[in-house]
Amino acid sequence: MRLVLFVSLLLGFISTADARPADCLLEVQGRRVIDGACDFTAMPDGSFQISAKRGQNIEWFAQVQVSERNVAQGYWNGEAGARHAHYNLGQLQASGACWSNATARVCAWKIGERRNLSSSTGGRPPVSFPSGTIYADARDSLQVLGWKPAPPEKPETCLSDDGRCKGRPETWACSGTGLGHCLYVWRRGDTLVEIVTQDEEVSQQKVTSIRCRAGC
Repeated sequence: MRLVLFVSLLLGFISTADARPADCLLEVQGRRVIDGACDFTAMPDGSFQISAKRGQNIEWFAQVQVSERNVAQGYWNGEAGARHAHYNLGQLQASGACWSNATARVCAWKIGERRNLSSSTGGRPPVSFPSGTIYADARDSLQVLGWKPAPPEKPETCLSDDGRCKGRPETWACSGTGLGHCLYVWRRGDTLVEIVTQDEEVSQQKVTSIRCRAGC
């Protein structure tokens, strides 16, 4: 199976012979690349591909390669019409119909299935902060309001001296490159929210987005 997936990355896409219609979302660095109808191709081990066409040709596609329970590696083509999934999305964690980290999210629902994401449905998250709020301050406020950290089953490894992760069980992922995004998930009752921050310095970490993940 791993050989099949590896070859599919080189060829650009898994055969769409067994593809079925789905409702998909692909977000990369805050940009919605696919949002709506797509083709969904599943593999026996839980890995899958989503793709969106322009006319008869595939314009965008992404692949989620499952390595173990609720953990996967993501790839996408990165350029409209490119036939190779040579852009690495990094390690992804599963949550419902979505696989995500601090910078990317790949989701696939059955047609007509209700999306449970505020960023997709237009709903408002159950908590909000003014633009530019330092995450450390937002974190204190969340705890006062009764929110609790929602740790992933398999946290992404952070560097031992990375204060953005240390003592923060809600950490799902932190990037040491680019804009230094981190993804944190909080729970209150059955509601889950994810918070994305920017900056590699703990004292400068600012909340850039809040999205409802479940129960909103």
